[in-house]
Amino acid sequence: AGRLTGTHPEARALRSSPMRPLIGLAVLLAVGSPALAQAPATAGENLWIKAEPDAGGGAAGRVSAGIDIPAPPSVVWRVMLDCPRAPRFVPKLKSCRVVEGDAAGGSDVREHRLAGPLGTVRNIFRSTYTPERRIVTARVAGDLRTAEGEWRLQPIDGGRGTRVSYDSRMALNAPLPGGMVRQAMRRDTPAVLRALRREATAEAAR
Repeated sequence: AGRLTGTHPEARALRSSPMRPLIGLAVLLAVGSPALAQAPATAGENLWIKAEPDAGGGAAGRVSAGIDIPAPPSVVWRVMLDCPRAPRFVPKLKSCRVVEGDAAGGSDVREHRLAGPLGTVRNIFRSTYTPERRIVTARVAGDLRTAEGEWRLQPIDGGRGTRVSYDSRMALNAPLPGGMVRQAMRRDTPAVLRALRREATAEAAR
């Protein structure tokens, strides 16, 4: 298959779709379910989050967040790279598919399909890996105007635990207030981090 660049037929079709404003709203609603805000705090989780406006303005936002996980970086890394397992810790994610490349080779392209009220929302992104330390993601195609982020893993507690830090920038193809996007990011990012903590803790106990 050809590389999914900005000139790829699939990418061009998505850019020209008349449904893009509605798709942008669907993305926001898909990742903005109020139910996700109800996850209770866990003792010792040390979760932090900060959401702020994006310099580009519009329906966009930036978020910085993190959490401490009582599992070694090797275990957290294994969970994060497990594509079939991703729906367990990414809200509304229906499927994860590796489109191109291999994490063992340093990078891959993945497709996420999320359940939205107006249908399936797609995000295709490239991940670049520094084993057990860093993942950098960048949009390739899909229903978001901008989607880029970075995950960092830092050993703590003598290597028995991991501090996971996450920075992300997202922009929608929709004429929506940036505050709505940031509210969704503030609400859902902790849900992802707590679910990742739960999965990695269970994996470490096996």
